[in-house]
Amino acid sequence: MLQRPSSLCIAFHAAALALALTACRSEGELYGVETEDTSVALGVSHAAVVDTAEFDLWFDEAMERGELMGAALLAREGEVLWHRAHGAAELGPGGEVLRPLTEASIFELASVGKAFTAMAVLTLVEAGEVDLEAPVATYLPSFPYADTRVDHLLTHTSGLVDYLEGMEPADAPDGWVHNEDVVAWVAAERVERRFAPGASYAYSNTNYVLLASIVMAVSGQEFGDYLREHVLEPLDIQRTFSFTTRFAGSTPGTIVTTVPGDYAFGYERTPAGALLLPELMPGGEELLSVSTVHGDGTVVADLRDFAKWEAAWSTDVLISDALRERALSPTTLNDGSTSAYGFGWGTRAGSPWVGHSGGWPGYATNVMFDPVSRTILVFAVTAPVRDWSFMGELEGLLAEL
Repeated sequence: MLQRPSSLCIAFHAAALALALTACRSEGELYGVETEDTSVALGVSHAAVVDTAEFDLWFDEAMERGELMGAALLAREGEVLWHRAHGAAELGPGGEVLRPLTEASIFELASVGKAFTAMAVLTLVEAGEVDLEAPVATYLPSFPYADTRVDHLLTHTSGLVDYLEGMEPADAPDGWVHNEDVVAWVAAERVERRFAPGASYAYSNTNYVLLASIVMAVSGQEFGDYLREHVLEPLDIQRTFSFTTRFAGSTPGTIVTTVPGDYAFGYERTPAGALLLPELMPGGEELLSVSTVHGDGTVVADLRDFAKWEAAWSTDVLISDALRERALSPTTLNDGSTSAYGFGWGTRAGSPWVGHSGGWPGYATNVMFDPVSRTILVFAVTAPVRDWSFMGELEGLLAEL
């Protein structure tokens, strides 16, 4: 089977102590990187409305306790209230800081990108080109299960196993896994299902790869092009986009030197203590062979764009109020019980806040969003974290907003 990244996202769920407490943890040793203090305080407004000093204290403690590098942003109604960054966007071979993280750094979002895939699908629903209750095979004719609907994919209630756990390297003929390879694998193997569609919840990246494939099949566009034209540009989001890999060529592991401007690299530590890019770690070539897949991640973003992204989920600029409400609500299962996962977002009982976490070797992300007050907080790091307990303290800070 394909090597499953150790820091792959753990789904956001309602049992968390606070939104995003299900942030991805590495199964291996976590580490921090000691560098010169490159913390920067970025654009802040509405100081009288939000006590940014409390967020500064939280951020500083998180950097120290978690031994990490990263950035965080708080915005409300489209305006940045608070933004901090600390650490390195790029390290030299000796661990020296070549570029610091700044307000302009672009981060890998990992599974936080699932909300972007969900919105791409929902714009097609809004346009009448996709039916949430239609069988997946309506749009992907080779899909083998007639009882699996589009909404089952969005809510992780399809029962399909994760392609990262089931696919073999031979299932990707050119050594790179593409969406069509995942679709073909599901069709050829009649992939095992954990349960009947709608009977339960099980987080599976396969669902969102299939959703991106539906977007491409229906629109006739590449996923990144559709996302840009129909989701990001209407929101005037200019520094967020689909970026499937920083590799190219017939051999996985061939490094592309051209990456997005201000790209923040994430790092792992070898047993000997050296800092390396994840793809240079043992097994990295196979791991990154899946970085060419759309839908389950592979969106990169300037965190400042999240100030505009919240409008997609709190206004009717892209989809109707009714469709948006359904997306941000728990899912009713076949037996009448509910699952906390909506369409690309996890919900929390008794709270207006929704959220999602994401992880990929070298990266971890969390986003928390209140569609009522139109407040959004996003947190991204470029190194595994030793201690995630600081995330629990966010609940109190956000409750005071």
